[in-house]
Parts: sequence; C-alpha cells; structure tokens
Amino acid sequence: MENKIKCLLISGEEDSGKTTSIEKIIDLLKSKNFQIIDKKDADKLGNYYCTIANNSVAIIISTGSDNTRIINNFNSYNDDILRKKENIKNKNIFILAPIRNAGDKYRKYFIDIIINKMNLNLKKDVVEIPLTKFNVDRKEYDVNIKTWYEPILFSYLKDILKYLFNI
Repeated sequence: MENKIKCLLISGEEDSGKTTSIEKIIDLLKSKNFQIIDKKDADKLGNYYCTIANNSVAIIISTGSDNTRIINNFNSYNDDILRKKENIKNKNIFILAPIRNAGDKYRKYFIDIIINKMNLNLKKDVVEIPLTKFNVDRKEYDVNIKTWYEPILFSYLKDILKYLFNI
C-alpha cells in the first residue's frame, strides 16, 4: 500500500503555544493506542522528533521549528524513518510539526525543506491550524486564555485528529 504523505501543521509566532499543542496531541494519541516507535532529541531545549503509530497510521513529528538546524535535522529524521519503513509499512503516513506564521523566514525555510521536498501541495495535502499569541498584562486575560481559548482550540484539534487519524 503506497499512500501519499499528508501533513498537519500547527502555526504561529514564537511562544504562541505550538509545541505545547503538539505535546497535547501526542498525549491524546497515546491515550488512543498510538505508541512511540522512534524518538530522537532535537536540541537542549527539550524539542524532539518522534514517530508515533497505531495499526493503520504513522505520524512523524517534530516539536520545534524555530531555526534552520532543527528544520534540517527534522528533514534528515524524516528521510531516515521513510527509508527504514519497517515500522511504518502499510500505514498511512502523516507529518505533524510546528511552523512559524506567514512572513517568517523559518516558515519559508520549512516549506522549502520539508513541504516542497515531499511534493506536498499546501492546499490539498496540508492542514494548518493557526495559533495566536496573546500579549496582555492583565491577569483576567490570562485566566480567559486558560479557561476559554485553550480548551476551545484543543476541542477543534480533537475533531481534526478524529477526521485525519480515525480516532
């Protein structure tokens, strides 16, 4: 079975919650019988690459994308996982990664190095979830972010995951 790779991107500016969202997605997938079948540290800040899979889906994941080194290493990690294929044979393959917001140089670099290299069409093969960064100094807004924005955002992410990964 040869399936076209698909991609789920969590986008936003620096410190908008991309990595946290991906880590929540990983936790949700693990609770739905996905297992981490490969993992590699990306940097000293806690970013990493991993592959998580169940019986029918394999997801190649990066938790960081904020510099060229992390993006280049994710590209190498993808190549290595796709070349091995024994753990992902006969599975639908997805990429899950953070990406910077429009106009950012690291976004363009990620698209050139990952998306274009894999012959992915941004309109047909990629689902992008944009995050926003709240710049407020008042505590009531911080409470709203935790009690309103994040729960609603993650509710949407769960619906998208159900659709993409049949969970």
